[in-house]
Amino acid sequence: MARTNDPHAATVKAWETRGRALSGTGSNPTQIRGTVYKHEMWEGDRTFSGDISDRAVRQFTKEYMGRELSQEDVADLAGAPPGSEVSIGYERATPGALEVKVTFPEGAGDCTRSIELESQTIYNVDMTVHSGRAGKGIGAAVLELEVDSAVKQGFEQIKVTAVGKPGTVVSGYNAWARVGFESDDPVKGPDGPIGLNALMSQPGGAAWWRANGHSFYGTFNLHPGSTSMRVFEEYRRLKREQMRASDLTRLRPGQEWQAG
Repeated sequence: MARTNDPHAATVKAWETRGRALSGTGSNPTQIRGTVYKHEMWEGDRTFSGDISDRAVRQFTKEYMGRELSQEDVADLAGAPPGSEVSIGYERATPGALEVKVTFPEGAGDCTRSIELESQTIYNVDMTVHSGRAGKGIGAAVLELEVDSAVKQGFEQIKVTAVGKPGTVVSGYNAWARVGFESDDPVKGPDGPIGLNALMSQPGGAAWWRANGHSFYGTFNLHPGSTSMRVFEEYRRLKREQMRASDLTRLRPGQEWQAG
């Protein structure tokens, strides 16, 4: 049964410069659970293309979920930023699933999601942040919208194939581990097989994994209070602190950083 509680009902898109609300309206600075942040990223309306119209998306989701989702709802589930191009089509290999391809604004990158409506599972097929944009919080912002929207819509989990290894440009093995994805099978730890969340929570465990980790199949549990949710809440708390510190370094003399 789908969950109806929404612990992030007040959450709005963390990257919007002028603070449009998650519904696409409003003019307040971006507000996340009682704290106001102003962060330069992107803004603007999404553009949609693909195999199916908004009406068809609503009919399809009602058939497989028992309620309607709009194109905008589906784009939120995929973590599509404001101003991005979104292509929604049927997942040919999986009945009752939608394939969502997102191109981020300004050539910053792209991602693909497979959204299985009956099992209420999102598969993060891939995500690329192009050279020059890495390390600027794009991946975290995309995941934040995806997680908050999935919780709001009552989804159960997000699945990922986290690829990469130390010393290469492919770092999904570390990026997904840091935000709360648990390995479906025990990973190789310093003292033998261990659950990834357990390893990451040990003193020095995150540093060991960054230097010695490997690819894994992972799951993010969207239930409130899950280990995934606790790790992710702590991760984004630290990201907000970093964002605040970064914004403070750019303030002109006499200018105040806005928080409330």
